[in-house]
Amino acid sequence: ILFNQKEKIFHIQTQNSSYVFCVFDHGVLEHLYYGKKIPDDNVKSISNRQVYSFNAHESRDNRAFSVSTVGLEISPFNSGDFRTPSVVYHYENNVNCNRLRYYSHKIYKGRKVIDGLPYSRESKEAETLEILLTDDEGLVELTLYYTVYASVDVIARHQTIKNNGTADLAIQKFSSMCLDFYGSDFDVITLEGM
Repeated sequence: ILFNQKEKIFHIQTQNSSYVFCVFDHGVLEHLYYGKKIPDDNVKSISNRQVYSFNAHESRDNRAFSVSTVGLEISPFNSGDFRTPSVVYHYENNVNCNRLRYYSHKIYKGRKVIDGLPYSRESKEAETLEILLTDDEGLVELTLYYTVYASVDVIARHQTIKNNGTADLAIQKFSSMCLDFYGSDFDVITLEGM
């Protein structure tokens, strides 16, 4: 797992693949690439963002930026992004704006134990990227976990949510991940359970 501090780019590598995303404007996690392994010095030039959007803007400073113009790691609810949101929650007072923004990250050897759920137990070769996102008020924390098993080309992804407020938090949707692809020249194989 590589992190370019200057460009704020995360490059997760396995033996044969690369998964790349960055911290973009306003703390949005922009998904850049997932596919055949690419050299680390080539990730700065990857971008599929549009130059303008007619959708809601984050600020008057950058009229070209809207969450609808970039690939996302987390699709926010009620923020001008017309994709299906990956995380939707509201408080007791029905606040429904879920703008989760990058706060911090850490990279470490091994993996987190996931209580009550199945997960890969092998941790000797595993390396994990943990990213903390918060809402504007700091009442909700969403933590994204990317655990890499490089030699077998596996990237395991899960997330947790924490209520730091005093009101009840009602979770309406909590997808395991959001993954935007550009183009359609690929196959998807899913192993769905009951």
